Amino acid sequence: MRVLYIDVYFLINFTVDLLSLYFSLEMLHFSSVRWRLALSALVGAAYASLSVLFYTSTAFLLILSFISLIGMVLLISPGAGLYRRMKLLFLFLFLQLLIGGIVHFGYDLLRRLLSNAGLSGSVENRKLLYLAALILLALGILRLAMALLSGASGEESVEVGITLMGRRYYGAALVDSGCFLSDPLDGTAVVLMKRGVAARLLPDELLLENMSRIPEEYKKKLRLIPIRVFGAQRILTGIRPDDFYICKNSKKERIRVVLAYDKEDGDYEGYKLLIPSAIAKNVG
Repeated sequence: MRVLYIDVYFLINFTVDLLSLYFSLEMLHFSSVRWRLALSALVGAAYASLSVLFYTSTAFLLILSFISLIGMVLLISPGAGLYRRMKLLFLFLFLQLLIGGIVHFGYDLLRRLLSNAGLSGSVENRKLLYLAALILLALGILRLAMALLSGASGEESVEVGITLMGRRYYGAALVDSGCFLSDPLDGTAVVLMKRGVAARLLPDELLLENMSRIPEEYKKKLRLIPIRVFGAQRILTGIRPDDFYICKNSKKERIRVVLAYDKEDGDYEGYKLLIPSAIAKNVG
């Protein structure tokens, strides 16, 4: 009878989840944070291990599976919109099936080869050998898949960090080559934000445009940004953040911008921030 030790099962699932998450983030242009990546993979591996212990409780496993999947996606994509998180979830599941198949085949193949060769050694050494070989195998195949699929999505995004009066936001922004908004006073580039981001950074009085009750420290930073949409002109409320930086290709650059609150419904192709390509092209 074939026996698979729980620690080996945990390591295999951790490897599969780690690789699936990593390549999902790369393909969708998310900025990966190592501790979040590792913790998300640990959550997935823990669920897989628990599923062995409670394999007869189908309803419990379905609920636990849903909770673990949502938890992994939320943990790995702070600040992302619902649309991008859904894309991340489905791509992760697809890659998990792909890598899981590779790992399952590789594990069986290595086990047979080592047994036929009469390779001696402790069980622990064989576990480490299996794991190392599976990681290398999956990395090689997934690197090839990434090269083939990297052009599947035409959208470009970057990770940005914003600080305003002690409030902070970190998340993804869509880079728009057709956006040329700027502050009419000094030409500073304008970054558009939807309510999800504005609510994190702006006081309620500013969101409601109750100008008489806006704190003085915010009034000093305010700007009025005129925009023209389908021939009609609107005025957006803009504000200068204390700090704004872009992360791209592992590089971070601080840029002087004005944030403008766009109250229109919807988002920017799943993003809550839109930045002109002119301020992103020279980063990274």
